[in-house]
Amino acid sequence: MKGNEEIIYKKIEGLRKIKNPELIRFELFSILTSLLLSKNVFKNNSEIVSFLSSLNIEFKEYVFKSRTLILARVLRTVENLDESMLEMYMNILENMLIRKTEDTEEVQNKETKQRNEKNSTNNYIEEILKKYSRNRD
Repeated sequence: MKGNEEIIYKKIEGLRKIKNPELIRFELFSILTSLLLSKNVFKNNSEIVSFLSSLNIEFKEYVFKSRTLILARVLRTVENLDESMLEMYMNILENMLIRKTEDTEEVQNKETKQRNEKNSTNNYIEEILKKYSRNRD
């Protein structure tokens, strides 16, 4: 599934290159469909609520019981957007991409730091063992 996420984020990056509003709308259809149906991006339907509120989309509570119903309503909303709202959606998705990239880098930095700490602890122990071992070369 990681491959699908990478494709989604590449599509988001490519939105700025598109000038035709109808082509932007079609790309938004595909991006939002993939995002909303992805269990990797949104583990629970409750996480979708905050994402949609950032897009100024509000639905009644029963809609959030089914991802396919959420998707149908979102796509209908996108179908009726004017050019300025399409631009706003593009900006929100780009900001989401930036946050995702920063979060990924932060996790990678944390993992690297943990590995380095573990290696330094192992090296310290090895130094002590070499220093005080009986069978020194």
